[in-house]
Amino acid sequence: MKSDLKPLAGKAAVVTGAAGAIGAAVVSKYAAIGLTKTAAIECGPMKIRVNSVNPGPIESRMMRAIETLASPGDPGAVHGQFAEQIPFGRYVACVGRAMVLLGVGWLWRAASGRTV
Repeated sequence: MKSDLKPLAGKAAVVTGAAGAIGAAVVSKYAAIGLTKTAAIECGPMKIRVNSVNPGPIESRMMRAIETLASPGDPGAVHGQFAEQIPFGRYVACVGRAMVLLGVGWLWRAASGRTV
């Protein structure tokens, strides 16, 4: 099917988590990643770059609550099990949140041909 959209240029970034601990979170994150892939395929011919940024778990009260819900008697064991599944072997520090946003900024600048 031919699109009526004119070729443009642009960029978009979708930020989601790497994985969810609860069913609905997993479904919504995979939906966002699927949307990103579809948008990249559909918008590529119009020179619109679409990326997905997926940071791992962030060291936060929310993760502590998830670990406690998963194992009220030993949330530290759950923390260890989660950390073992992460390539770096640890959660993202709170400072890492800012790094995610800087990464998105880098993607946008790289797409525009400018350097950081």
